Amino acid sequence: MDSVYIIGAGREGQVFAEVIISAGLDLKGFFDDNDELHNRQVFGVPVLGKIKDAVKYKGLFIISIGNNGVRKRIADEINVPKDHYLTVFHPYSYRGIGTKFDFGSICTISSSVGTYVEVGSHVIVSMGSCVSHHNLLEDYVFFGPNACSGGGVHIKEGAFIGMGASILPNITIGKWAIVGAGSVVIKDVPDYATVVGNPAKIIKIKGESLNENTSF
Repeated sequence: MDSVYIIGAGREGQVFAEVIISAGLDLKGFFDDNDELHNRQVFGVPVLGKIKDAVKYKGLFIISIGNNGVRKRIADEINVPKDHYLTVFHPYSYRGIGTKFDFGSICTISSSVGTYVEVGSHVIVSMGSCVSHHNLLEDYVFFGPNACSGGGVHIKEGAFIGMGASILPNITIGKWAIVGAGSVVIKDVPDYATVVGNPAKIIKIKGESLNENTSF
């Protein structure tokens, strides 16, 4: 059995550790750039050093950083070969027939991923979430706790789906967009937009604040 290492020893790292341990895998250590965590243990597993030290170890890695942009930056910086990344599923998660996951992704407890879903690399599917049939989740997506998508939804690279958000069928969420917690998305969301509310409305695009009544 390959040794498993988690990059990131914070709260998200603890969630990842619980999934890995529950899946019966051999978790050997964490890496984190917070010096205060070094030489400590999480669930009895040591924090071995800084993130850059991970490349000195042999095994499988997974990046437990909730921020999508930071997760991508770390993946780019450490440049671990694709086949050295772990994809892992909590034993109490569900995956439908024909569903495919790329490297470095995770499904946490009570998450459900439906029939013929395609999930990219370094994607986080959080507890209690429901990704419906024939969805496409591109690389670095975060699908938040208890969020739900209808059939045929396309979520582009780096998009963040907040806790309890709902996305109607056949909607496209643009790359690096943010869907606020509890929002109900009834129309396509542009790239880099932040949307909130029921129905969801754009409040920002690329950091520029918009009129609170802007619709799309």
